[in-house]
Amino acid sequence: MGAGARQRGDRVIRQRFTDEAAETVSVERAYLSGLFSQVARYEKAAEDAKRRADTAEEDLCRAKALIARLRAENEVLKAEKRRFIGTVDAAKRHISIAGNAQKKWAVTLVKAQLEKARLI
Repeated sequence: MGAGARQRGDRVIRQRFTDEAAETVSVERAYLSGLFSQVARYEKAAEDAKRRADTAEEDLCRAKALIARLRAENEVLKAEKRRFIGTVDAAKRHISIAGNAQKKWAVTLVKAQLEKARLI
């Protein structure tokens, strides 16, 4: 094997090594690029999850406020119902079975008691 052949062989070996090194770099760059895109996707997913969590928290606060308001209204209605039934029960004692005049008087009494209790 002569010196020229040896130089050509060395040149081929160097060329292959350079090509392989270039390929390795491009693979590494592609790999890093893929990692960066994955990180970007994960960051976007984390932002979306945070936004959904904030929205859900606001909805929960609104729902709790609505529940509290409805409970308060329910208590007012229950108290009003108790007052109404108490007024009717108290008026029952005055209702007479006899004559129309007494029935009219009883109806007037019940109406007056309901107005007095501010139920009508």
